[in-house]
Amino acid sequence: ELQGLLTAARLVYVLFSTLSTLTLILILAWTAYHTPIVFAALLGRRRPQPPPCGGDPPRISVIMPVRDDACVVERALRSVLLQDYPRDRVEVVVVDGSREEVAERIRASLERLPVGAKYVREEEPRGKPAALNKALSHATGDIIAVLDADNVLDRSALRNAARYFQDPGVGVVQGVIDPLNEGDSLWTRIASKEEKLWNRVLLRGRSCLGLFTPLSGSCYFVSHKALREVGGFPETLAEDLDLSLELLRRGYRIVYAEDVRGAWETPRTLRALVVQRRRWYRGYMESFLRNWRALRL
Repeated sequence: ELQGLLTAARLVYVLFSTLSTLTLILILAWTAYHTPIVFAALLGRRRPQPPPCGGDPPRISVIMPVRDDACVVERALRSVLLQDYPRDRVEVVVVDGSREEVAERIRASLERLPVGAKYVREEEPRGKPAALNKALSHATGDIIAVLDADNVLDRSALRNAARYFQDPGVGVVQGVIDPLNEGDSLWTRIASKEEKLWNRVLLRGRSCLGLFTPLSGSCYFVSHKALREVGGFPETLAEDLDLSLELLRRGYRIVYAEDVRGAWETPRTLRALVVQRRRWYRGYMESFLRNWRALRL
């Protein structure tokens, strides 16, 4: 019996030693891979800003899927209204899957906007990608701006984003997203630090080195022509990543634009943070398994 216990203890020791070694290898590999990316982000030059659009600027459709988000939707709509961009070249399309009492408030907010606005009711919500495609079917702009309900755009975001599409090879522009509510709780502070690292350092470094730069799910601008070519938004768990890869396959470039800025809210509770991250990581893994051959890591 003692001999059996010793054998079991040795097996456990070997197992944990192997796991520790593999973990160390993964950490070292991650560090070796990301070190040049971090240095590129810290030392790389900022991309020169394209010249202003000549003649009439392109028409921009801001599409926004919402669900029971009346308060933050009004804030997002105000940020669109305050844009330094001709109002007659902007339209807003809101796809609303809210409860009826909330939907009435959102509809009223949209009707007060002094820009072209379309309200689309979604009786049976089927997730964000389906809502985006529903909005896309009503959009008429040359550029599609994707916003979440809790987003706020900087005043120059539309104007600066539109400049990049003077190059027909640009399929999508990803803006820099900062947290709106970093000081609300311990969990918003943790999530905000992580998102700043991702948006300000890793994405910037990848862009400087010419590596694949994925979309972040919001505050991005897509050529309507390119979207039609790929058949709209992929209806998958990580539609932003799948769209990035599909545009890459079609020969379009993804531009990480530091002069296109916005902000969003981070989860306030541990439960909300875990649910969000679990959904993101599952979507990333599913997308990687479908598309790994297309990736330039």
